[in-house]
Amino acid sequence: MTFRSLSAPKSGPVYLSVDLPIGSVEVISEPGRTVAEVTVTATGTSPALAEAVQDATLVWDSERDTLFLRVLDAASGSQTVIQTNGSVHVGRGTVVTQIGRVNGTLDFGGDDITINGVSVGGTTVIGGDAGDLRVTARVPELSSVVVKTRAADLDASGLYEGIKFESTSGHLRAGRTRHLIAETVSGSVRADVAEHANVRSTSGRVRVGRTADIRAKSVSGDIDVHAFHSAGTTGVASLTATSGDVTVTATGPGTVEAESVSGDVEVIAGPDCDVDALRVDARSRVGRVRTPAVFAATSRAFGGF
Repeated sequence: MTFRSLSAPKSGPVYLSVDLPIGSVEVISEPGRTVAEVTVTATGTSPALAEAVQDATLVWDSERDTLFLRVLDAASGSQTVIQTNGSVHVGRGTVVTQIGRVNGTLDFGGDDITINGVSVGGTTVIGGDAGDLRVTARVPELSSVVVKTRAADLDASGLYEGIKFESTSGHLRAGRTRHLIAETVSGSVRADVAEHANVRSTSGRVRVGRTADIRAKSVSGDIDVHAFHSAGTTGVASLTATSGDVTVTATGPGTVEAESVSGDVEVIAGPDCDVDALRVDARSRVGRVRTPAVFAATSRAFGGF
């Protein structure tokens, strides 16, 4: 196991910037913690992963109060096959260090490989002891986190000023944050509380617990907002999906704009929500539209653009 660590030379909230192609990122915002620290670890026995940790950029940027970590791809002879809904071809001689969920044919140099039915051939597949790249950070509350990955997940627990997440297939799980920006292709996005959120996903699911202002777009993933309340601001719940379902519960006043082309749309007024202080624009071309009774006539009119 190879690892490197760095602590911030000053106390208080910081910016944490992580660029990690594969693996996992865990950030813990701890009450009472004064100094941020970050560790990058290569588990297992893979020399390529150990070298990636040794060659990583791990520095403190004093001008921006930022702990900065960048890990480059492991040696070019390695490839990670991640979650996909299609077929994947890997060239001959490639060493695969990790295989995720593949719903289709995995073709190694012309030889078909069936994952669930076993039958492997055409290259060398390293098992679980090959290891992984893991980043673990402990930061003071109200720090900000920026993570860019290809296939690494981000788990950020605790309270943050802001979280920004960009990934192809990595998943985001966040606790409480004032600002959330997330963009994924097939990864899901989940946050317990995001006062202001801007989320884009192609096929991943978007779930936000409580928010005062959210803009979320998805192509085939569902969008769920469990508690929207503009809380005296100009916040709007603007939710758009192509084939995914859209569900939002309003717990207070605000504007809800919910739209899907072929998915269902449901707007729910919570038990303490004054519907007279709620503005709803809900529509779907093919799917069902459900809103509080006072908006029923308007919603039906919007059914079918």
